[in-house]
Amino acid sequence: MSIKERLDNLLKADPLKNRRDITIPIHKIQITKEVDMTDSVFERISTDIQEHSSIRETDPVVVIVLNGEYHVVSGNRRIMALKHNKIPTIKACEIPSASRSELQLWSFFAESKKKDKDYKEFVDMSNLLLDYLNLTTADLRKWNAKEIALVFGDFLGILTKQRLIFEINLYSDLVSACCTAVDNNADFSQRLCLECLRKYKQNPSEVGNILKKEKTWNKDSELTTLLKKISPNIEYQLCQKNIDENEARILCEIFRGDELFSRFVRSADLRTIGKQAQRDSIIRRFNLFKTEMKKQQKSIKGSDSLQIRVEENPKEYDLLITSSEIVRSNVWSQKSSIVIITIGMAVPDSSVHTIHLPDSMAKEDESGKLNNHISLSIQAKYDGEEVSNGKDFSTFLTSMGVRNQTVFSLSDLKPLSSNKSEVFIDLNDLIYHEIVIGLLHHEASLIVKNTKGKIGLEKAAKEIRKNSS
Repeated sequence: MSIKERLDNLLKADPLKNRRDITIPIHKIQITKEVDMTDSVFERISTDIQEHSSIRETDPVVVIVLNGEYHVVSGNRRIMALKHNKIPTIKACEIPSASRSELQLWSFFAESKKKDKDYKEFVDMSNLLLDYLNLTTADLRKWNAKEIALVFGDFLGILTKQRLIFEINLYSDLVSACCTAVDNNADFSQRLCLECLRKYKQNPSEVGNILKKEKTWNKDSELTTLLKKISPNIEYQLCQKNIDENEARILCEIFRGDELFSRFVRSADLRTIGKQAQRDSIIRRFNLFKTEMKKQQKSIKGSDSLQIRVEENPKEYDLLITSSEIVRSNVWSQKSSIVIITIGMAVPDSSVHTIHLPDSMAKEDESGKLNNHISLSIQAKYDGEEVSNGKDFSTFLTSMGVRNQTVFSLSDLKPLSSNKSEVFIDLNDLIYHEIVIGLLHHEASLIVKNTKGKIGLEKAAKEIRKNSS
């Protein structure tokens, strides 16, 4: 049975199927987790007992037998409240000791997808999960983020705080430093977990130094801001890519302060570099990287004077570039003739492609690696008739001067606009304006719905001109 199948079965399982209902003297039950008597749940249960001489909770107290004693698996607060209020016996259900881990994992992870759990508790349960699956953190560190998401995604939630803490837990020094920060009042939000993981993979020692600071953190944004300021440790990243430690140190001395070299190291696949002449190989690749980047920047060089007008609800335009599903859907239903380019998502029944961005436009993923691929969907409609995906769409692209292919560069799609095109642009903050400029004919008339969009495009064009000069 695969790991994913075991996880799926765990969530579907009934860990109480082999239960035995019993009545136990309260003094024979051993609490397995101490709870603060000011805990709100403990106080509520105590009040229930005082008012009704019993607990109104429907969930049973679950116990196992170890060395002739009953140990609590689930229900420590209830047992503490019963002992505190001197209740002599308790109805409980006993399960085989072999079912203990299964019940704890089932209870915790089924509930953790609905509401946040304590950071340290999640770390403990992550360790229990790995034991249950006979996996080690060393095993999982060999997996990439996609593999972890594929196997553990349904169990943890693909983009949740829980999944991020699970990945943090794979690095013993990082999880220890995070626990120190928790002790100092740090609130590990999803944003903070993501920043910890991302920066740790770039510069682990500096991340550890910040997290272990002896200070009381006021809120997650304070710690997040400090982590964001950490620069990647290029020497460390070279070593992580199997470059000799001495060679990595010399390369960092040669290119000290060179931001382009930093971007190159973070994006380059250096696995094919052998043990001999590593320095020369990397320098040669870096020079090629710089040459290619200049070519890419020149190919998307912006016009000195973009034609942009602000119009909140434009009516007349023949091309929409958007990153909003709502805007795309509304325009598609309202206009009888339109070409729509949707950036960052795969739209059903459209022609779906990938854009290969220049390295200068690459964005960091959570591991700090530069990612220069983004999804893109194209739709077209003329006089109310949709251009269907397949041969018809391929013919449409060809008629526009675009070769139908899976992966495009930005310049490949320029023929979709012309110097006579009216282009409405509606982007969210996640999509770079530089991408749009790279897609368009430099004399096309651009329409944005507010001044913010106009400023974004003008700033992007200025940056492109600066980088390509």
